[in-house]
Amino acid sequence: MLTPPTKRIGLLLGGLLSSYPVTMRNALERSARRRSCSSIMVLGRQLEHPDVNERVQNVAYDWVSSSCVDGVVALSGVMGSAATVAGML
Repeated sequence: MLTPPTKRIGLLLGGLLSSYPVTMRNALERSARRRSCSSIMVLGRQLEHPDVNERVQNVAYDWVSSSCVDGVVALSGVMGSAATVAGML
């Protein structure tokens, strides 16, 4: 007997060094479990971060697509004040 596919929710984070992203991650995981969904966490940095060594970590965001998640929650810190409107599209 086949089981129905589990919906997957992605959470894009710029880090886990403060209480806000940790709280959001925990809340998303609890909510996903209650709805029989799974969640994945993707860590990158701010879009268009001024430091190229930080920006290179954003390759992780390229891995998030409809083939691996059904929806995405992006914390505003991921977009960051360094990103332009065109950079977020």
